[in-house]
Amino acid sequence: MKTIPLLCLLALSAASAEPLIPIPELGTGKYQGFTGGLYSDGANEPSGPHADALKARCAQVQSLDAAGKPSPAGRIVIAGVGASVCRQIFDQLERTGAQTAGIHPAVVFVNCAVGGADMNRIADDRYWEKAEAALAAKGVTDAQVQVVWYQSDDLRDQRDDFPGRPQRIATTLAEQMKLIAKHFPNAAPLLPQRAPHHRVHAG
Repeated sequence: MKTIPLLCLLALSAASAEPLIPIPELGTGKYQGFTGGLYSDGANEPSGPHADALKARCAQVQSLDAAGKPSPAGRIVIAGVGASVCRQIFDQLERTGAQTAGIHPAVVFVNCAVGGADMNRIADDRYWEKAEAALAAKGVTDAQVQVVWYQSDDLRDQRDDFPGRPQRIATTLAEQMKLIAKHFPNAAPLLPQRAPHHRVHAG
């Protein structure tokens, strides 16, 4: 089985005759030889090591104090990391998330996304200084961040080659996840011990 490391295919050659199908609908179908689906084997739900890792990580989420220690009076911070699109989407999540039925009272949404902050700028210390300021404004700390909603792109790379561009993005994404783990240590993912399956978005 071929897989392609890609969150989103941004552009395709006009010469391509293959239909553009959203990856959840593509499933086990192929796009230029690559299987669709959000997870391995064309599936749209995690299974195997991915599902086990997700379940284990979710079980670890709990209220933390400012130092990142378990505390009944602590907070569970969900942070948005990325650029302008992330900021717009997460802004809505901030407004409506707290009203979601059954949400844990310790949950705090913090929009750390910054307009224009593509992958290159997120790698800059100045991005994380702004993230720290956003957290402080909500009265929480980086040690209380346990969940991250991430969205960004490499705006400096204007090449639309396939599968080259998605493969380059995947490599950069891996580095971005390390950055998130560095700045938000309690959001560090519990990953299965094998190469992850990434996604192809053909539409």
